[in-house]
Amino acid sequence: MHTVQVNIISEQTIPNILFIKEFAKQTDKYLFITTDKMNKGRQLDNILSVCQITDQQCYPRVVVNEESLADVESKLEALQLSRTDLQFIVNITGGTKIMSLGVYSFFSRFNSKMYYIPIGKNEYKQIFPPANEQIQRIEYRISLKDYLKGYGITIQNPDKQYSLVQTPSVSKRLWQHRVTPKAKDSINVRKGIDILKNQAHQEQNLLLSSLPSNLADTLRLTLNIIGFKPQSLPNFWSKKSIIYEGNG
Repeated sequence: MHTVQVNIISEQTIPNILFIKEFAKQTDKYLFITTDKMNKGRQLDNILSVCQITDQQCYPRVVVNEESLADVESKLEALQLSRTDLQFIVNITGGTKIMSLGVYSFFSRFNSKMYYIPIGKNEYKQIFPPANEQIQRIEYRISLKDYLKGYGITIQNPDKQYSLVQTPSVSKRLWQHRVTPKAKDSINVRKGIDILKNQAHQEQNLLLSSLPSNLADTLRLTLNIIGFKPQSLPNFWSKKSIIYEGNG
């Protein structure tokens, strides 16, 4: 039995991309329900590009009136999908409420499992057949490159590889001191960031010994608090690192 994955297209493309990637190994073919507006905005094109889905893997696009329940159901009926040879994985997260209701109503009459991704969360829940709304974690993690591509943002230099300036833990600590500005450590962090901001405007590398002693001591304290480690020589910060920390 073949498995068809069904997605409703809306302006927010990331929930669709996450769902497609999460269930890719279980999917034989894709069915996308969209609108004229979404076609003009190229949301589905962006999704297909990120997920590397070809036309041969898809049913023809089902373009519906987003505010007509009857139109949604009639367009799906016209596909004449098999009730015996196919099973469906349905993502009802996207689209208008009318589109979601129409898709839910239609596929509830088939051999289907339907899912919903809560907005802003890396998890999903099965809502049909009822599964006590058990929440499942989305294992797939989207890259920044694919996130931007999913929203149609063109990357000027796609072949250039970027890496983290510092570990995620450094960024986390830096952010924590930004949101608790009155704490003693946070005050010291802000002082150090101000030093780095001034240095960043000069667009050059930094050797700690080149700073006045009072600034050097403040900067040492700041970087120690957030766990910053020089990437090369001790007490040396590259321009890239300075800009990263200085923007806090």
